[in-house]
Amino acid sequence: MRLRLQIAVCFAALFSLVLSRAAQAQPLADRVPEGALLYIGWSGADSMGPGYAGSHLKAVLEESEIPKLINQSIPAFLKKLGAKEPQVEQIAGMVSAIGGPMWRHPTAIYLGGMVPNPNGPPTPVFALLCDAGDEGKALADVLRNILAGARPPYEIKVDEQGGSVAVYAGIPNYGAGKKPAAALAQSKAFTAAMANVGKDPVFAVYFDMEATLKLVDTMLPPNSPPAAQWAKIRDAIGLASIKRVAVSAGFEGKDWQTQAFIDAPAPRQGALAGLFNAKPVSDEMYKAIPQSVTLATAGRFDLGGFLNAIRSAVVQIEPRAGADIEKGLAQVRESTGIDIEKDLLAPLGDEWAMYS
Repeated sequence: MRLRLQIAVCFAALFSLVLSRAAQAQPLADRVPEGALLYIGWSGADSMGPGYAGSHLKAVLEESEIPKLINQSIPAFLKKLGAKEPQVEQIAGMVSAIGGPMWRHPTAIYLGGMVPNPNGPPTPVFALLCDAGDEGKALADVLRNILAGARPPYEIKVDEQGGSVAVYAGIPNYGAGKKPAAALAQSKAFTAAMANVGKDPVFAVYFDMEATLKLVDTMLPPNSPPAAQWAKIRDAIGLASIKRVAVSAGFEGKDWQTQAFIDAPAPRQGALAGLFNAKPVSDEMYKAIPQSVTLATAGRFDLGGFLNAIRSAVVQIEPRAGADIEKGLAQVRESTGIDIEKDLLAPLGDEWAMYS
């Protein structure tokens, strides 16, 4: 019995460690609620992790003096311009006061749907977080002044605690110094999607298409013409085939690496289905790219098949529009003697490479 208890404790500790590492992997993902329709996280230019120190990116930035351009040259130019155009100076100052701390420090954007409001328009659920450190109080003051002048139709709160700033709406019992009871970093859907991309990203994006479509469905009156038209568009394009999207960008050794994952399990329907049914790029295509290139990309994309998918989607949404497409293709064929599908698109094939 004691041995079983010790094993259970060890597994619990290991599971807790895994969750804590997952929470740290995506910037501020442990500080936004679960159920995100969209999450964007950025670790900040001043805290891009240990991989930055020996990276090619650091060498390029230092050689090109881009940080000097961003931090000195552009502000000096805007200040000079503002001497003649006060509005430019005001806008530039506002952008610098908000964008500067968000560029330098860990920042996250969270969109989480809508909250019905019987007395007015629905309240969007969102949060903007920034661990701004010494710049936190000034950032919060600027945001409060902007909101005071904007007078939005729903309540937007600005909170600052110890340099951490939170701007949010539609989230009860939230703030800069609080962690949500259920955080996005522990969401099964989120962790499963992000596990397919870089593990310690400097920049991360997560989009839940499945939850977004459900939100749109609930916002439209049932059995109404708008709901019926939306259903046609959704099914014709094949939006329901996509469940979730994850993107990460960060350091892989000395190199900068960007990875993307689209969760689109079979069976897939609509115009998008063909995009996810493509075969891997062949070795012959890679061999056609010289080793001396500085930039290269390769992939499969069937232009003829895509045109057919668009035609089918348009006909499904509006049957009469299909005749207009056929009429347009016939006019091109008669005036040029070229059949776009047979003479132009089909011979191109479905495999492409570009390099410089």
